[in-house]
Amino acid sequence: MSDLKSKIYLILLLCLSFSFVRAQDYVEEEKEPLKDRIKLGGGMSFWFGTETFVFLAPQISYKLAEDLYIGTGVSYTYYRSSIANYSFSFGGASLFSRYYILDQFFLHAELEGLRGKWDFARPGESFNIYNAYGGGGYSQSLGGSASVNMMILYNFNQGPYSPYSNPLIRFGFNVGL
Repeated sequence: MSDLKSKIYLILLLCLSFSFVRAQDYVEEEKEPLKDRIKLGGGMSFWFGTETFVFLAPQISYKLAEDLYIGTGVSYTYYRSSIANYSFSFGGASLFSRYYILDQFFLHAELEGLRGKWDFARPGESFNIYNAYGGGGYSQSLGGSASVNMMILYNFNQGPYSPYSNPLIRFGFNVGL
C-alpha cells in the first residue's frame, strides 16, 4: 500500500511542480482580467428506466499561465436497478491541471477522492478510495468562451473498488464567466 501512495504523491508532485515552473514564464502585466481566466464546466449523464443512472460533476478552473489551467471539481453518482433491487451512490472531489500543447489538444492530470460503499461484503460501511488519472484530450470551441471536451485518461491507482475501468473516456463542457 505504501508503494501505491508513493506513486500517487510522485504524480501529484510532478503535476504541481510543472504547473509552478510553467507559471513563472507568465509576465504579470500580461494577465487577462479575472473573469476571463475562470472557466466553469464539468460533465453530466443520466438515464431512467429499469436502471437509473445520474452523474453530476461541476468543475471550476483558473488560467494560471498562457496554456495552463488548474482546477477543482466535485462529483456525485447514483445508480439503481429495479431488476436486481439494488442501488448505490458515491461522491467526491478532485484537483486537476490541464496543459494545452496545441490550440485544441491538451494533457490532463488529476487526483480524485471518492467516498462510497464499495465492498458488498460489508454493506453499510463507507470508505474512501483515491484515483490518480493522466491522459489527454481534445477541446472544440462552440464560439465565444464555450467549448466541449473529450478526454481519454488512465487511472494509475486502479484497484478492486475503482468504479471506472481503464481507459476512462470523459466528455464535458466549459464556459467562461
